[in-house]
Amino acid sequence: MALFVFFTLASPGKVLRALRMLNAQRMLETSDVSIKEVVAQAGFRDESNFLRTFKEIHVVTPSEYRAQYIHGLATCTCFAQKQVRKM
Repeated sequence: MALFVFFTLASPGKVLRALRMLNAQRMLETSDVSIKEVVAQAGFRDESNFLRTFKEIHVVTPSEYRAQYIHGLATCTCFAQKQVRKM
């Protein structure tokens, strides 16, 4: 595990959460499935935790993010994309 943290600069849990969040973000951008379905398909166990975490990262709710993305206003400086780019 020390090598994993050395190369990714994050714990395995943080990287897994980041990948799940990135997957959820992409689903919001490319599909019209419900938020509950996004939560389930992205691998989150708890919808309220997902909603809170998503809003901390994106400053908007998943529904607001989807609406902004459709209108070309969404931007992401989220932890998930930063972590994936480092790999």
